[in-house]
Amino acid sequence: YISEPVYYYRIIESSITHIYKANMPEINNAIFQAFNEFLSINDNFQKFEKMYYATVVRRLEQIISKYFLCKSNPSSRKEVIKEMNKTLRMEPYRTAVKKVEVKKLIRRHKALVYFSRTKSAFLVCQFYNVKDAILKMLH
Repeated sequence: YISEPVYYYRIIESSITHIYKANMPEINNAIFQAFNEFLSINDNFQKFEKMYYATVVRRLEQIISKYFLCKSNPSSRKEVIKEMNKTLRMEPYRTAVKKVEVKKLIRRHKALVYFSRTKSAFLVCQFYNVKDAILKMLH
C-alpha cells in the first residue's frame, strides 16, 4: 500500500483477465473471508484497516467490471442494476466505501467510491459508461 508505481502493465481486452466471471461474487467472498481470518488470528484490525478497505474497493471495481458490466453477462440490465444495488449495500463493500482513505486511491477508484456512496447502481453504471466512452475516444 504505497503511493508510487512499482510496475507497469499492458491492458489487453481479449485476455482472460477481461472476460465475464460468473463466480466473481464467490471469489470476492472467499478473499474477504481469508482476510478476516488473518485479522482475527493476528487481532490487529487497526493496523490493517486502511489497506483492507482499499482492497475491498479494488475488489468492488473488479466485480463491477468483470461481472456486472461485462458485455458477456447474460443478465438483463434491470437484473444487473438490482443485483449491483444489493451488492453496494452489503458488507464489506458498504463499510469500505464509507471508511476508505480516498486520497490514497487511484483516480478511478476515487470516482467509484464517490458514486458508490450514493448507493445507486444506476449512477455507478453511468460512470463506467462515460469512462468507457472517453477511453474509446482516446484510443
